[in-house]
Amino acid sequence: MVLAALRAIVEVMADESVLEHPAEIYSPFDADEVERLATYKDDVERWTSMAFFTDPTRSLGPKKPGEERTFRLADIDEEAAHAAMPLFRSLYTGTEPTSFKSTMNLLKGHVRPSPHRDEALHDLQAVKDWEKEEIARTQGLKLRLGEQEFTPEANIKAHLHGVYLHKDPARRRELKPFPDGLVRSEMLGKVYTLGQVYWIGRNIVAPILEEPSLLPETAGTVAGNS
Repeated sequence: MVLAALRAIVEVMADESVLEHPAEIYSPFDADEVERLATYKDDVERWTSMAFFTDPTRSLGPKKPGEERTFRLADIDEEAAHAAMPLFRSLYTGTEPTSFKSTMNLLKGHVRPSPHRDEALHDLQAVKDWEKEEIARTQGLKLRLGEQEFTPEANIKAHLHGVYLHKDPARRRELKPFPDGLVRSEMLGKVYTLGQVYWIGRNIVAPILEEPSLLPETAGTVAGNS
């Protein structure tokens, strides 16, 4: 399902998707919204250029082109992982104004009535669903704390707030019942995979920022002349 969704979304962006023609889809964005979109785009570009993604010797990524992604915690450079986490948190946390979720919701809210409306909304929702599916997907082993499942989302939050960012003792204790290598590699594997999702989001946003009719200066000029 996930790989099929990945292929479908990539094909959407490659085969003349309506999302590649933003002037036909969206209503104009105001200055604050444009800044949010630009920040999202810049954050994804900066984040995915970090060593965690670009240097296979410092990440969970494939060691050779075409090789399957591996999950060996010993291969992870902790400095590279720590450096990637602050931007990951801002992209991952849905309540952040420049997160992936907030950015896709902003775009959906600007889809205007047109013959392409339904298709545009479908494609944007498909990308949002892809993120949710990747977050929820397990590596075939479900972890439990008593009767409650320790979900991949709980694992991500425990690592962000207990290991990488805030050092919260309560969050760290959530990880204690499990082998460190197992939960850490699961979490970092999610980060690596979500980089692909957020890059597709970047590709959806970039054409908007290059379309003068959707930017506030041009939109104001057109409105004043009409």
